Amino acid sequence: MNESMRAGTFLKECEAAAMKDDGVVSREEQAVLKKLQKTVQEYVIALEKLLV
Repeated sequence: MNESMRAGTFLKECEAAAMKDDGVVSREEQAVLKKLQKTVQEYVIALEKLLV
């Protein structure tokens, strides 16, 4: 559960970092964030399967 929460925090930190440089999330940053979100979701699902 702790690792699942850490993954969510990582994703939020990435989103904040994308906005930090100029205050706007560019298209390229959006694409990377979308891929990261999908990967983090898959990771959390895999973790949940291990706990069952």
